[in-house]
Formats: sequence, structure tokens, C-alpha cells
Amino acid sequence: MIDASRGLGLFSLTDQVVVVTGATGGIGVEVSRGLSAAGARVGLNGRRAAPVEDLAAEISGSFALPFDITDEAASATALGSVVERYGRLDALVCIAAARDRRPLAEIETDDYRTVLEANLVAPFQLARTVAPYMISAGRGRIIMMTSLAGDFAMPGDAAYLQIYIDHKPYRVHRLIWKMYHGRDPVSHVDHRDGNRTNNAIRNLRDVTPLQNARNRCKVSTNSSGRLGVSKCSTTGLWVADIGLNDRSVHLGKYERLECAVSARECGERYLFGVVSQDREAT
Repeated sequence: MIDASRGLGLFSLTDQVVVVTGATGGIGVEVSRGLSAAGARVGLNGRRAAPVEDLAAEISGSFALPFDITDEAASATALGSVVERYGRLDALVCIAAARDRRPLAEIETDDYRTVLEANLVAPFQLARTVAPYMISAGRGRIIMMTSLAGDFAMPGDAAYLQIYIDHKPYRVHRLIWKMYHGRDPVSHVDHRDGNRTNNAIRNLRDVTPLQNARNRCKVSTNSSGRLGVSKCSTTGLWVADIGLNDRSVHLGKYERLECAVSARECGERYLFGVVSQDREAT
């Protein structure tokens, strides 16, 4: 049953058959749940059978479809079995991907080829495999997705790739918000726990720019252990600052750390109505 009040009524997929690769990962799980809630029969893919079968037992109307997306023969056999069993394949959602987070100097050419096989070659082969079924049926959708990690150049991600849709970048967390609620967010979509790759709907919230700026992690070089408070290297004094409308507002310099922290907290209460919860960068 589709809960139209949450916007899923706009995305009815009743009786359609959809295969999701990488279904046991963070984004894959939530996409699979959303497709099922919209009425689709969802084929859950992953390399290991046990996690896929466990997820299939949890998501109503889904079925396990374990295979390695980089194995062209196994992929063709699995996708063919879906068409043979259900008589249709309405959509393929490619989410599965590989990631090598070692420093660039430690990644060999063959290692990088492995990443490319999973992130570029496999989606191409999967699309080429399902296209004839969709052409024969006169309809179908092939959707390529990536995580937010593709939008940020982070240490240890030298071999990770970014994907665009029609040459335009999209923030995955904003798309998930719109699919679930049936509307665009009023302003910013914030990750409650500060982890920009955790796009579970329960971790997303629509916030103002001020709230979004406040909910950030303190940097690893933070010397005070408190967001917005740092030690001046020239004077040795503790400096308190706060972000407001894309600029930094100076709250004063103090000899004692606790005084600078107090100034920062007063600023947060005045501007935001609540004191921030400091989190380490993820």
C-alpha cells in the first residue's frame, strides 16, 4: 500500500519489476525500501548471498538476486532469470561500486583497473544486457547512481569516481528527500549525524542555512576540542568565533579556555537557540 501522504503516491511502481545492484549498501538499502513502498517487486543484488537473502526477508515483495556485477556471464544469467520468472524487467538501478581508500602511491595499475571494472565497465555491461528486454517491451529505465563521496576530494579516495546525470551533478541526499516526501526541501538538507554518506531518510532533515552551518564537525586540527574555539599562535589567547550568513563573527579573545567556550555557547544560544553538539570529523 502506497502512503501518498509521504509523497510516494507520485512515484507509483505497482507491479513493476526493478533490479537494484549494491542493494545491501547504505544507499542501496534505502532505494530498495523506497521502490518496494512504491509497489515495485525489487530484485536485490549483492555479491554475497547471505546479506541479500536477509534483506529480502525484511523488504516486502523483494527477492534475492546475488551475483558479481563484474562477472559478465553471471550477470547475464541472473538478469535473464528475472525476465524468465516475471515476464518483464522495468528498471535497472546501478548502485554497486568499488572503492580503494589507500594512498595513491600504494594503488597499483591492476588495483585501479578493478575499481574501473566495478564502477564503469560493469554498469555498461549491465545496461547492455537489459536493454534488449526493455526495447522489446517498448519501455524501461536504466538508472546510474553514486554516493556523496563522489562529490568530495577526500584523503584516501584517490581512486573513487563521480557520476553525473545528463551532465548535471545531483546531491543524492536531496534526491532521496524529494522521493520520500514528494517535494523539494525548503532550504538545506542536513545529515543529523554529520556523516555525509549516511543518506538514510531518518538521518536527513530540512533545515535553515544557519542550522546547516551550525551542524558541522570540528576539524582535526582543532586545538580546544570545542567547535568555534581555537588558540591564537601569536598571542596564546583563546579565540571564539561563530559563522553567520557565510561570514565569521568574532566573539572575542580570552586568557582562559572556559571563557572562550562560554562566549561561543552564548553566541549559539542567541543565534540558534541551542548549543551545538561537537562531533569529530568523519
